[in-house]
Amino acid sequence: MQVLDQARMEGLRNLVHSAIEKRRAEIVDFLAEYIRHKSVNPDWEEGGNEKPCMEWMRDQLTSWGIYDKVDYWEVAKDRPNVVAVLNGKGDGKSLMFNGHSDVVPVPKSSLLRWNVDPWGGQVRDGKIWGRGATDMKSGNAATIWATRIIAEEGITLGGSVYDTHSIAEESGKHEIGPDAVIDRGYKADFLINTEATDGKICPVGVGVYFFRLKIIGKPIHTCMRYKVILPQADGREIPGVSAIDKMVKFLTAFQELEREWTHRKKHKLVPLGASNLTATKIIGGEFLAALPENCEVLYNVWTSPEESFEDSVAEIRTFIDNIARNDDWLRDHPPLLEVPAADFPQYWPSYELPVDHPGVVALAESYESALKRESQWGAFTAVADVAWMRKKGQQGVIFGPGSLDMGVHGNNEYVPINQVIDCCKVYADMILRWCGVSAVR
Repeated sequence: MQVLDQARMEGLRNLVHSAIEKRRAEIVDFLAEYIRHKSVNPDWEEGGNEKPCMEWMRDQLTSWGIYDKVDYWEVAKDRPNVVAVLNGKGDGKSLMFNGHSDVVPVPKSSLLRWNVDPWGGQVRDGKIWGRGATDMKSGNAATIWATRIIAEEGITLGGSVYDTHSIAEESGKHEIGPDAVIDRGYKADFLINTEATDGKICPVGVGVYFFRLKIIGKPIHTCMRYKVILPQADGREIPGVSAIDKMVKFLTAFQELEREWTHRKKHKLVPLGASNLTATKIIGGEFLAALPENCEVLYNVWTSPEESFEDSVAEIRTFIDNIARNDDWLRDHPPLLEVPAADFPQYWPSYELPVDHPGVVALAESYESALKRESQWGAFTAVADVAWMRKKGQQGVIFGPGSLDMGVHGNNEYVPINQVIDCCKVYADMILRWCGVSAVR
């Protein structure tokens, strides 16, 4: 590898940062077009289709002529992944960028609450709007352009860069997305996943799973409600039990448990309250004039990076059992717990990488070099494919433009253009710093 003195390296970094600024409009146009490709995950919407977007991505990356290889393949029919490789000379460390191109649907019922066309990629007020703008096409676009500009500036790297773009993240089908990237033979000395972190370096993230709780009651005409809520003087058995009333006990108790977690589950980088549980779907009752025989609730649980799935489930199970033990009906008719829930039948693992890992240190240095300010740190409070890739032996962190509160999975999703450009500069700086420079044309 060519050894460049500090001044020469600083000059190269400044050259690349300046080139990114000069090509800001091109980067914005690319991202806007990327958003206009309606790559809805087909697991969540009938007719959803990731393939046209990935074909466009393949064709774009190929047309630039900068990559030594653009790989396009399917593990599941019509659900392709794309990996673009910029080879280094082999005398530096390799770097992988990863992000998903699939997006969640925009329900017809919410279209009137969008202020822009969700598939229009509109540029307005210093932001790019549309489904996938933050989650997570902006991060993908920024890494691609960081690689492109370095190559087009005539810089030959010591280590290789892998720009990897996978599918199926939104439905957790990692086997056909990020796992397939690793199984294809792509692995690097360090990985940066570009999910939206609001520009914070996140070497730690939470895990998630879902469980379903179901209660069986005893139906009877609602006119007999008075016999249900009051003791029967003649000693007869209570004629009915509302499954919804019994479920309220758990809904209330889980709210209290969540508050306790805020005090008990702490991590120096994880925001207080990021370990929580949310009732996301409730179904109950059969007939308008009968006490409901059935009630079920679906819960979404976010776990601390310091606890295992098994430990979390054990706590939930014990908690439910304790409530049931103190209720006359539930003691003899215990609730049914389905974990993980069939709707999402897996545990998405948390992840953590030491802040003194060489890759994390280098990313922090690149942040400060590119943006001329102190690096910002945090934890990713959703889930990302970095967790699955870690299970395959690929270590990495999350760092990307946009924030999860910028309309992600909701209405009016957007990403600030300045964040996209800032992250592009950091990614480019990281490529130079981590992969090293072998030659400059």
